[in-house]
Amino acid sequence: MNPFITLSLLRTTEQIRININHIVSYEPMFTKSNRKPFSYIILNSSGHKSYREVVELPDEIDKLIVDRFICSPSHVDSQISQAVQ
Repeated sequence: MNPFITLSLLRTTEQIRININHIVSYEPMFTKSNRKPFSYIILNSSGHKSYREVVELPDEIDKLIVDRFICSPSHVDSQISQAVQ
Protein backbone atom coordinates (compact mmCIF):
# COMPACT_ATOMS: atom_id res chain seq x y z
CA MET A 1 0.00 0.00 0.00
CA ASN A 2 1.24 3.47 -0.91
CA PRO A 3 1.45 5.62 2.27
CA PHE A 4 1.79 8.95 0.45
CA ILE A 5 -0.80 11.71 0.10
CA THR A 6 -0.48 14.77 -2.12
CA LEU A 7 -0.94 18.20 -0.56
CA SER A 8 -0.38 21.81 -1.69
CA LEU A 9 2.14 24.05 0.05
CA LEU A 10 0.60 27.24 1.40
CA ARG A 11 3.16 29.73 0.07
CA THR A 12 3.78 28.36 -3.40
CA THR A 13 0.79 26.01 -3.95
CA GLU A 14 3.42 23.54 -5.20
CA GLN A 15 2.22 19.97 -4.74
CA ILE A 16 4.17 17.76 -2.36
CA ARG A 17 3.86 14.13 -1.36
CA ILE A 18 3.89 13.34 2.35
CA ASN A 19 4.31 9.89 3.87
CA ILE A 20 1.41 9.63 6.31
CA ASN A 21 3.47 7.32 8.52
CA HIS A 22 5.68 10.33 9.34
CA ILE A 23 2.87 12.69 10.37
CA VAL A 24 3.03 13.42 14.10
CA SER A 25 0.25 15.99 14.24
CA TYR A 26 -1.65 18.57 12.19
CA GLU A 27 -3.86 21.43 13.19
CA PRO A 28 -5.72 24.35 11.64
CA MET A 29 -4.13 27.79 11.70
CA PHE A 30 -4.81 31.15 10.07
CA THR A 31 -2.58 33.48 8.08
CA LYS A 32 -1.91 36.81 9.79
CA SER A 33 -2.66 38.95 6.76
CA ASN A 34 -6.11 37.80 5.70
CA ARG A 35 -7.02 35.16 8.27
CA LYS A 36 -7.10 32.51 5.56
CA PRO A 37 -7.18 28.99 7.11
CA PHE A 38 -4.46 26.42 6.46
CA SER A 39 -2.99 23.34 8.17
CA TYR A 40 0.28 23.13 10.05
CA ILE A 41 1.71 19.60 9.83
CA ILE A 42 4.49 18.30 12.09
CA LEU A 43 6.54 15.45 10.59
CA ASN A 44 9.10 13.13 12.19
CA SER A 45 11.48 10.99 10.16
CA SER A 46 14.32 9.13 11.86
CA GLY A 47 14.22 11.53 14.79
CA HIS A 48 14.34 14.66 12.61
CA LYS A 49 11.32 16.91 13.03
CA SER A 50 10.12 19.25 10.30
CA TYR A 51 6.91 21.01 9.46
CA ARG A 52 4.84 21.93 6.43
CA GLU A 53 2.14 24.54 5.97
CA VAL A 54 -0.45 23.31 3.49
CA VAL A 55 -3.62 24.62 1.89
CA GLU A 56 -5.71 21.56 2.75
CA LEU A 57 -7.58 21.76 6.05
CA PRO A 58 -7.55 19.00 8.70
CA ASP A 59 -10.88 17.54 7.54
CA GLU A 60 -9.50 17.23 4.00
CA ILE A 61 -6.30 15.62 5.28
CA ASP A 62 -8.38 13.19 7.37
CA LYS A 63 -10.32 12.18 4.25
CA LEU A 64 -7.15 11.68 2.20
CA ILE A 65 -5.69 9.43 4.90
CA VAL A 66 -8.90 7.40 5.24
CA ASP A 67 -9.20 7.07 1.46
CA ARG A 68 -5.61 5.83 1.30
CA PHE A 69 -6.35 2.95 3.68
CA ILE A 70 -9.92 2.05 2.78
CA CYS A 71 -10.29 0.58 -0.70
CA SER A 72 -13.43 -0.45 -2.50
CA PRO A 73 -13.69 -4.16 -3.38
CA SER A 74 -13.38 -3.39 -7.10
CA HIS A 75 -10.15 -1.49 -6.44
CA VAL A 76 -8.74 -4.47 -4.51
CA ASP A 77 -9.82 -6.90 -7.29
CA SER A 78 -8.07 -4.69 -9.83
CA GLN A 79 -4.84 -4.71 -7.80
CA ILE A 80 -4.97 -8.50 -7.45
CA SER A 81 -5.52 -8.91 -11.20
CA GLN A 82 -2.51 -6.73 -11.98
CA ALA A 83 -0.31 -8.62 -9.52
CA VAL A 84 -1.23 -11.98 -11.05
CA GLN A 85 -0.38 -10.89 -14.61
